[in-house]
Amino acid sequence: MTPHEFTTDATAERLILRSRFVGCAVRLEEPAVEEALDRIRQQFPGASHYCSAYRWAPGHERADDHGEPRGTAGLPLLATLQRANLVHALVVVVRYFGGVKLGRPGLYRAYQEVAQLAVAAARPAPLQELQRVRLTCSYAAFDAVRRWVAAVYANTPLDVPPFQFDAEVHWRGVVPRTAESDAETLRERWHGEVDWMVEATTLGVWPDRADDDSADR
Repeated sequence: MTPHEFTTDATAERLILRSRFVGCAVRLEEPAVEEALDRIRQQFPGASHYCSAYRWAPGHERADDHGEPRGTAGLPLLATLQRANLVHALVVVVRYFGGVKLGRPGLYRAYQEVAQLAVAAARPAPLQELQRVRLTCSYAAFDAVRRWVAAVYANTPLDVPPFQFDAEVHWRGVVPRTAESDAETLRERWHGEVDWMVEATTLGVWPDRADDDSADR
């Protein structure tokens, strides 16, 4: 199964037998979770429990019950990440105790349900090979290049990096590896007027951040 990443951070909330559960799904930029946990504690202060699980890669993972009975909180959170084969991911479920004990099976179900809601809201997407590219073209080829860029970014809500104009037209951005064949066709069609260079390759989700730093992971 292809590893997946969150495409955004997200929260989800449920009230279960008077206890308030808030699930937080966080996309990690590095395998360190304390800073993210601190942000969540500040965002939701005074809770009874801050249960968590993170998974940086298969085998590089951890779960924390944070005071709940062993195996009733961190384990279902980690299992949720494992089933979706999520990496670079942290899930925290914050609980404000409402005075009614849920029992071990009830706790497991509650934490699992809220974790699944938060994970779904974070829109997991499969990792794929991405390339940071630099493209230069003549003014004669510009319309064709602009159409290619628009087609590559058709499914992203983010702004495409702008073109730069001087003696030629320049564009730098991140594209999926699958776009390379179309770019080669474009270069062949406009022989000598379109130059394409791959500057870096990384793994990420698409649509990805379309700014100049989106491949620096």
